Amino acid sequence: MNTGSFIIRGRPGLLTIVIAPIACVILSFTTPVAARALDCDLYHGSDPVRHPIAIYETAPMLGGVADVEELIFDPRYGFEGRPPPAFDPPQSSVLFEIDIATGLPRLDRSQQSIQGGEYMTLLVLGNAPGALATSLTAIVGAPVSEPLAPPSFRTTGESLAGYELVSVARQDDSAVERLQVGVDRAEDGRITSILSCDRRGVVPNPTCSVREEADRLQLKTTFLRDHLDEMDRIRNRAADFAACLFEH
Repeated sequence: MNTGSFIIRGRPGLLTIVIAPIACVILSFTTPVAARALDCDLYHGSDPVRHPIAIYETAPMLGGVADVEELIFDPRYGFEGRPPPAFDPPQSSVLFEIDIATGLPRLDRSQQSIQGGEYMTLLVLGNAPGALATSLTAIVGAPVSEPLAPPSFRTTGESLAGYELVSVARQDDSAVERLQVGVDRAEDGRITSILSCDRRGVVPNPTCSVREEADRLQLKTTFLRDHLDEMDRIRNRAADFAACLFEH
């Protein structure tokens, strides 16, 4: 169990999260924000569940063996107020819904309410090497390597919500027509975050998803595109919750 620090890494000025034994302090996110302490008791409740999750040190498709760690949260965040079932071996993902305005997970949910616009879904996955590159491959329908390099990866010169919009060689037609895809990268070219959004007018109720690394986790946050101008808030909400999932 990690009792030291929990860090989400990105380019300088984007996001740094540090969990100390007593408090978690958000230092900066895209634009400077006031440092704030997190009260993890808000997410744990009076009788928190300890839910096992599989975290891979090497890619599963290469025969990677999972470590099993425990996520700590209020069991009422599960479907219909029940904690997620614990499988043997443990699964590598857990789904939550979080109120965009308050940052608090939804209690006793009986159905996903993202289309109502009030909530965002947060899929927490046990991370594995190359997971974000694999996610980008799945989004655009073409193989993507990590670190990214031409010719498999090109920027369009445009941006969306602070992400570099990208095009990928042999991108399948359906993705071209339906999606806008952007990336945020570290100085060494490694992907740190992926944004994918339905284009307006192509599908009803277009949504966006953000994928980013969070120490041993990958977070996938999905919300209505109408909330794209609240990107900083949405990413902070997801990061706050994830920061309290491990015991510290």
